[in-house]
Amino acid sequence: MSVTPTPLRTHVSVTAALRRVRELRHVGAACVQQWHLSEVVDVDTVKLLISELVSNAIVHGHGDDAVSLVLSYSAINRELRIEVHEGGIPDGEHRPVLLEPADDDESGRGLLLVSQLAQKWGRTGTCTWCTLPVPCPAALAHQPGEGERCTAA
Repeated sequence: MSVTPTPLRTHVSVTAALRRVRELRHVGAACVQQWHLSEVVDVDTVKLLISELVSNAIVHGHGDDAVSLVLSYSAINRELRIEVHEGGIPDGEHRPVLLEPADDDESGRGLLLVSQLAQKWGRTGTCTWCTLPVPCPAALAHQPGEGERCTAA
């Protein structure tokens, strides 16, 4: 008999306002802890990646009034995936661009941080995503049930 584990997945939609970034950071931290990944994935890195992707979506997005965070863990792929979905229709004008800001520039470092901290990152339609490696899933004693979701504290 072969058992295929299902990935853990959480989806949260919020209004596209910068004040919501903090809430989504807390959701990300809660998921990492409840999924028992905090021993192998740095929670602060997850929070920073969420902050950068969500802020970028809100500030440079398509002007829709919602942003969604999808966080998923796959033992098969040995990765934690962070996705931020903007509302609206994708177009070439709103594609994220990796900048090389000057030392005195006040912005433009978000995707640079993402590219340095994440294993992979990219853009599909209105979704900007990144992944973090989960180096030792065999060490995780918790075997979550199918469809288990995290709840933010």
